[in-house]
Amino acid sequence: MSRRLKSANTISATAQLNLRTTKAMFFVNEALEAATQDIFAEITFTAAENSPVLDKATSERYPGENRDSIASKVTQVKKGVKATVTTHSGFGGWLELGTKKTAAQPYLFPAFEEHIGALPEAVKERLEDLAGD
Repeated sequence: MSRRLKSANTISATAQLNLRTTKAMFFVNEALEAATQDIFAEITFTAAENSPVLDKATSERYPGENRDSIASKVTQVKKGVKATVTTHSGFGGWLELGTKKTAAQPYLFPAFEEHIGALPEAVKERLEDLAGD
């Protein structure tokens, strides 16, 4: 009889642990997503500030077209969060990496490097905020 009781307690404890683990993972994922949103917003802002801008409009492009097309997207995926920063101008990659005829004018990767190191601390702060609620 004690064996059954011991097994029942073990199962119960495991179930409670799993429930707590699931709840904890929910809070970790919420904190990770919120912190990533914040950091990638900063990356997007800095990339836009550093994006090369034409002096005057051409028949194909207007000044600030690439800058205005920079956007970030953060989504939850099974194993955490996926975040991207992209341009929709059609020539942002050429500006970033250069071509045979034009030198590279990096603006995306330097912005990423400047801010991505703050992500762990931002996640920690978000977790502390959630724990305080």
